[in-house]
Amino acid sequence: MPARPFRPLLALLALLALFARPAIAGEDFDRWYVVLLAGQRAGWSHEWQATEGDRITTASVMSLEIRRGSAVIEFEIEGEFVETTRGQPISARSSQAIGSQPVVREFLWTDDGVEITTTQGGRSTTTTQDHPEGRWLTPAAASDYVLARMRAGAETISVTSIDTSSGLEIITNEMTGFRREDAQAWERTVPSIRCEVETSAAPGVVTTMWADEQGNAVRSEIPLGGLTIITVMADRATAMSGGQAPEVMVDTLVAPDHPIRRPRETRRGVYVLSMGDGSEIPEITETSVQAVETLGRDSARVIVDLDDAAPSDASDIDRRRLLASSAMMDTGDQALIDLTRRSLRRASNDPMERAEALRRAVYRHIREKTLGVGFASASEVCQSRAGDCSEHAVLLAALLRVDGIPSRVVSGLVYADTFLGRDAIFGFHMWTQALIDVEGKPRWVDLDATLSPSMPFDATHIAIVTANLDNESGSAEMMTIARLLGVLEIRVEEAEQ
Repeated sequence: MPARPFRPLLALLALLALFARPAIAGEDFDRWYVVLLAGQRAGWSHEWQATEGDRITTASVMSLEIRRGSAVIEFEIEGEFVETTRGQPISARSSQAIGSQPVVREFLWTDDGVEITTTQGGRSTTTTQDHPEGRWLTPAAASDYVLARMRAGAETISVTSIDTSSGLEIITNEMTGFRREDAQAWERTVPSIRCEVETSAAPGVVTTMWADEQGNAVRSEIPLGGLTIITVMADRATAMSGGQAPEVMVDTLVAPDHPIRRPRETRRGVYVLSMGDGSEIPEITETSVQAVETLGRDSARVIVDLDDAAPSDASDIDRRRLLASSAMMDTGDQALIDLTRRSLRRASNDPMERAEALRRAVYRHIREKTLGVGFASASEVCQSRAGDCSEHAVLLAALLRVDGIPSRVVSGLVYADTFLGRDAIFGFHMWTQALIDVEGKPRWVDLDATLSPSMPFDATHIAIVTANLDNESGSAEMMTIARLLGVLEIRVEEAEQ
């Protein structure tokens, strides 16, 4: 199978690690947690708050290890927010080390807006955005508010705050169902108050959280489809004593009701996607070659027809964002510019031909087809020449932008005859789309750089969600994938060559 699934899961875990930080306590604190995934120790997290003069710093670090087949991936996520004791924002910092080079974002509040500096691999870019609109609370102020409402006996608590993990994202958390219930910390039981938390950053995902009388988070459980992330309060030595690097990929593979013959030659496919646990199916994207029919609360029919491509709605297209440079796709990187020029040396001016030439070039450039790379940026992949589906997708999207062709990535599924010891499965996958004018109208053209140069795109690719991968993107796209993990079922109605 030429495609190397399935990078979206790593990005999801990075995002969910940030949501997994339950902050309630209003006073300074220093807390450690064991992090479990699928019932196994995956790592640790550390959260603290410190007040010095008129400034409050809230910070967290989460370190995880997971296994993808035989490959072990390590990644670390950090966050810090500085505010005044009156709840005014001063600065923030976030760092995600999932590839070999961490992506660091620094935020500085000024009278004119928020200066955002993004750094990766020694290259930095600085932009200024308007102050976030609406009323929202800084992290420490939000914690004080929640604790006060809990002690007042509120039945529902709604608090709006900010998440700087990927940009200036305003999120609203709603806490309900408060009741007294003992919580299981690491090797001890703690009298606690239990509640359910829903966040606008993760639609459809309900976190269960337990906090002690002082507001210290004791335990949290976040369902990821068929998987669950659990954080459990522990001491420092216990939290950092090592993990088991749980395998997270095999359980996400989806066996359809019957195999697909000659999948790489499939031109039309009709699939019924359903939620095995009866939950509501997330919204599935439509593309130039993919249509979606809602069948019920928990299912949808997806029709992929490569011979019936439709133009895209021009009113929904923001070409600026689709050509923008970002931490994941630094179009000003000279190495990416040089690779683009070399790849197009013999290409004509036809955008379709140029896009296909870049697809073939990315396949050849990435020599080591491996699951052992984190969520690497285009610049990293250009240098390392290693990766799986997401590295192919991100590098191709970057080269397209360098050439002036708007691009984005797609997270979805692809059929494989065999993968990780399993036969006839769909696995989560990532590929690229280029926006190209066909007969005078814009059309999203699918390009899978994991397929060999002689192998065309096929209709066993099921798109779930698209992403621009710019510095403004939030987490909603990846959360759509999260809700499918371990519970998605697929029935193949048609597969025509």
